[in-house]
Amino acid sequence: MADATDDRGRDDGELDEPFGALLTALDAAVLVVTTRAGDGDDARTSGCLVGFAAQCSIHPPRQLVCVSKTNHTYGVAVEATFLVVHAVP
Repeated sequence: MADATDDRGRDDGELDEPFGALLTALDAAVLVVTTRAGDGDDARTSGCLVGFAAQCSIHPPRQLVCVSKTNHTYGVAVEATFLVVHAVP
């Protein structure tokens, strides 16, 4: 049977150790999410504390990050391509 790979073609074993170390570090961290939507003069940036976070998949590795719909960041995030999660020890 062939080894399972993630969506980038990497072997699962290559992801386990770094992802596990990240999850261990996140246990004691405060998480902040930042984002940007739009370009040029129309760009909007925002950031906030994460309301809730949890591991939601091992293979492929996934982390769920929740932001309140009443937070300004939510409105920017729904229009953004990416969110950046910062772990503050």
